Amino acid sequence: MRRFRLISGATLAFVMLAMVADAQTPGLADPQSGASTARDLDAPISDQLKLPKWFRVGGQYKGRFEDDRGISFVPAANDTYYLQRVRILFAIMPTRWLRFVSEVQDSRNMFYGNRAFPAYTSDPFDLHQAYMEIGVPETTGFSVKVGRQELALGSMRLIGSGEWLNSGREHDAVRAAYNNVEHGLKVEVIKANLVLVDPIRFNRDIPREHWYAVYGTAKKWIPNASVEPYYMLKTTWNTKGELGGLGDTYVSTLGGRIKGTTPGRVDYEVEVAKQIGHYATDPISALAGAYVLGWRPTDLPWKPRFSAEYDHASGDRNNKDGSHQTFDNMYCGHGYYGFADQVGWKNVRSARAGFDFSASRKLQFRFDALNDFLDTVQDSLYNIGGVAKFTNRKATSAHVGEEVDFTVNFQATRNMKFQAGFSHIFPGLYLMETTKGSSYSVPYVMWTKNF
Repeated sequence: MRRFRLISGATLAFVMLAMVADAQTPGLADPQSGASTARDLDAPISDQLKLPKWFRVGGQYKGRFEDDRGISFVPAANDTYYLQRVRILFAIMPTRWLRFVSEVQDSRNMFYGNRAFPAYTSDPFDLHQAYMEIGVPETTGFSVKVGRQELALGSMRLIGSGEWLNSGREHDAVRAAYNNVEHGLKVEVIKANLVLVDPIRFNRDIPREHWYAVYGTAKKWIPNASVEPYYMLKTTWNTKGELGGLGDTYVSTLGGRIKGTTPGRVDYEVEVAKQIGHYATDPISALAGAYVLGWRPTDLPWKPRFSAEYDHASGDRNNKDGSHQTFDNMYCGHGYYGFADQVGWKNVRSARAGFDFSASRKLQFRFDALNDFLDTVQDSLYNIGGVAKFTNRKATSAHVGEEVDFTVNFQATRNMKFQAGFSHIFPGLYLMETTKGSSYSVPYVMWTKNF
């Protein structure tokens, strides 16, 4: 803990001193015009280097200190570490409708203990993105993007960019779209393979796993709302069913999302997804939903907002009946069902109450309180990545526990952002009966600099 405080304190002091020094550095005067010629160090590096518009260079540095307490709900299972990620991007744009993009990345987990690194925290020098894009997706017409790329759809409850993951998440994909700006309509068709992060080899597709999607967006069907129907298909070869039968898995997800606002400063979001298909030789029948309601009581500049949310996703109530009811949350994004990421959209019933506000144009605060239950104790507790962490079919309670989250965001400059947060889980009876019963907490400090 002392090491964490020393490193974080020294680093934050250095950053703040650098910012102050930069802000106070006087500009050099042009001897002829008298105008300041000081270089804007917060400007994109391409502008600082005065590169031609058809050739862009950019990147990002991100660092995050974490001090995990009670890992896996085991007393004294603690670890303090620093996640560091550097990305450098190159883009060639010979015309407005054609661009070639490549992005390399180096992500590392520093100061971690003797246990294996958590997934997606370390991936020394690798290729993060490399794609060609034809068309201008923001205007009316067709566009297509082919190659390794980040993908995010809708709320990101099923397909998220994985920005919170230190190594990120990318897909080898073809993404085609038609956009009609005038009518507020957009349809995307995607064929993709998730890329497996491998710290010792070049990243490659996950073997035997593919997914496809058709995603629509209609912004004028309902006043002040976006209607987003979708269909997704995920396939996995050579899987084993509950009764031992071997076969391929096909999970079809048919769903929709509506997000909008109403008079009185009320906002809402509803998303429901139904899954069918077969898991090896077992038929699939699963259902999930998410319902969010927000209210801003005033138009004051500090923008206070109260929110409430309820999420559910089915679990398998009998692991030996030859039927599969566990909802598959696919490649979910971060920030749902608690910032601690210990609960995912899978065999869960979760209620959340929240409050957020802006202290200034650059400073925002958010507080959330959650109460989580399993849909059934006959299935497992899954984390945000869909990984089964604990199974206890003899548990007498489905109550996972309560979680509180507090986050602060500070946009220091247009290209530099700071974030700090604290998440704590109070274990419920299910965790008390299934684990060592320790509480779990994650304080963190993070900063991001785009260049």
